[in-house]
Amino acid sequence: MNQLYRLRRQTHANPRWLLGTLSVIALALYSALPLTPTRAANPTAGTVNPTDAVGTMRLWDGTAVGGVSATGESVCQEGINCDTYTLTIAGQPADWTGKQVRVRINWSLPTSDYDLYIHKGTLADPVVKQSAGGPPGTAEQAVIDPTQANGTGTYAVHIVYATSQPGDQYHGTVAVETAIAVQPAPQAAGIAPRFNVFAAPNGLGGSAGEPSIGANWQTGRVLFLAGFQFLRVNFDDCASPAQATWEDKSPQNVTGLDPILFTDHMRAAGDTTPDRSFDSQLTGQDSNTYFTDNDGDTFLPSQGGGIPSGVDHQTIGAGPYHAVTPPAVVPPHTYPNAVYYCSQESVTAFCARSDNGGATFGPGVPIYTSECGAIHGHVKVAPNGTAYVPNRDCGGLAGVSRSTDNGISWSVKTVPTSSATGFLVDPSVGIGTNNVGKPNGQTVNTLYLGYQAANGHANLATSHDEGETWALDKDLSALGGLANTTFPEVVAGDDNRVAFAFLGTTVAGNYTDPLNYPDSAPWHLYVATSYDGGNTFHLIDATPNDPVQRGTICNLGTVP
Repeated sequence: MNQLYRLRRQTHANPRWLLGTLSVIALALYSALPLTPTRAANPTAGTVNPTDAVGTMRLWDGTAVGGVSATGESVCQEGINCDTYTLTIAGQPADWTGKQVRVRINWSLPTSDYDLYIHKGTLADPVVKQSAGGPPGTAEQAVIDPTQANGTGTYAVHIVYATSQPGDQYHGTVAVETAIAVQPAPQAAGIAPRFNVFAAPNGLGGSAGEPSIGANWQTGRVLFLAGFQFLRVNFDDCASPAQATWEDKSPQNVTGLDPILFTDHMRAAGDTTPDRSFDSQLTGQDSNTYFTDNDGDTFLPSQGGGIPSGVDHQTIGAGPYHAVTPPAVVPPHTYPNAVYYCSQESVTAFCARSDNGGATFGPGVPIYTSECGAIHGHVKVAPNGTAYVPNRDCGGLAGVSRSTDNGISWSVKTVPTSSATGFLVDPSVGIGTNNVGKPNGQTVNTLYLGYQAANGHANLATSHDEGETWALDKDLSALGGLANTTFPEVVAGDDNRVAFAFLGTTVAGNYTDPLNYPDSAPWHLYVATSYDGGNTFHLIDATPNDPVQRGTICNLGTVP
C-alpha cells in the first residue's frame, strides 16, 4: 500500500524509497577478442602500515587485455576484462586512529569505464566497498576505515573493465590519508517535529514505484506521482490528526518511464500566477510531459525538453531568473520563472531552459563532461536565480553543477570533505529561502547538499556562498545508530531550517547483495531536521512501526 509522509510546506522531492529502483545509462555493447592467459595487476600486491606517513602511496597498473566489455563483476573474465590487486592493511584497528586508506583507479579517456569492487578477504568473500559509476569520468575510488572492527587485514581489489578503449589502461593508487573531517551531527535541543502517515485507499497507489511529490502552496493540496498515477491529496487540518482525501487526477494516455513530478510554487510578492505542476515520463530523447495549473483537473502538453538532451534520469525545476552580479541577461519570458529540464547521457548531462512555463524549451547545454559521472540528482533553483544540479561523483567527491546566468553556462563545485558512494544514489540539494546580503549587493542563499557517503552514511554539507566553500559536513547516521542509508532528499525553509529525509537501517553489510545481505533487514524512513543552519539535528524515525522495505535495495541499476 502506498503511504504519504507529510512535512509542513513540503517542496518537490523524489526519494524513490519504495522499490529502490533507478534507471542507469545504456549498457556497453559486447565485442569479441581472442582469449589470452590470465594476468594479474602489476605489481600483484601491496601493504600499507599504520606507521606510514600521511601521503604514503602504493601504485599498480592494470594488465588485463580489455576490449571486451563486462556488464558486471560476476561475468567478467580475469585477465581479459578484469584483474585483481591484493591489498594488506597491516596492524590492528586501534593503530589507525586518525587515518584512513583511499583506493583509487584512474584512466585517461572519459569514454572508458572501469569499476572498482573491494572484497574483504578473497574474491569469494562479500564486497565491502565499491565504486561503479558510469561514464563520463576518469576515476573511481573508495575509502576504507581501518579503525572499524575487522578493518585491517587482506582485501581483494577487483577492477572490472566495463568499457575499455584501446590503449587506455587504468592505474591504481592506495594512499594513506588523514581521516575525512566529517563531524557526527549533534543532537538538537528542544521539541522534535512529529510526523503522521497517511495511507492511500485501496485502488490508489497500489503499485507506487519511483514516487515523487509536490505541494501547491496556494491551494494547500499535495500531489503524488508514482508510475502513471497522478494523485491529489486534500487535507482537513481542523481534525487532529488531519484527515486526508485522495483523488486520482492522472492524465490520459501517458506512457514512459521514470515518473517525475515537480510543482513550481516560488513566487515574487504580489505574483498571483497559479502554482504549476509537471507530470513527466521519460521516453528516451526528451520526455512525455504535461503540466497543470489546477492540481490535475486539466493538463496541457509540454515539448518535454530541449535538444540535445540525455536519454536518462530526467528532472524538472523552476525558479526566478538570475539578474545579479555577475551580470546575467534576463531573456523575454511569458511565465514568471525559468523552467529547467535536465537529463544525462552516456558521456555528459544537459539542461535546457523554457521561457514560457515549460510549454517549449530552448537547446540543451552541457552542465559537465568529464568532471562528473552518472548519476546526477534533481535540478533546483534558488530564490536569487542560481540553478543547481547535484552529482554523487565529481572526481570522487559529492558536489553540484551550478549556473548563475540562467543556464547559459555551468561550473562544478565539490565538497572537499565528502566521499563518493559506489552505488548509483543521486544526492539532493535544498536551498534556503532567505537572501543573505553581500557588501557588493549580491544576494545568496544557504545551500544544503545531502548525499550518501562512501561508508553508506547519510551526510549533509552546508554552504553559505553558493558552493564555493562548505562550512559544515555532518554525518547524521550516528544519531540513529544507522549502518546503511540511501535515497537522500533535502528541502529547506528559511536559511537556517532544513529537513533531510532518507532510508536507513541498522543492519551493516553490502545491502545491494541479495546473496549475502539479510532478507529481514528493516529499512525505515528517517527525517533529520535542523533549526540552526545544520549545526544540530533532530533525527526522527517517521515509520517506527512499519518498515518501508526489508532486505536488499537495488542501487546498481541493471548492473549485477
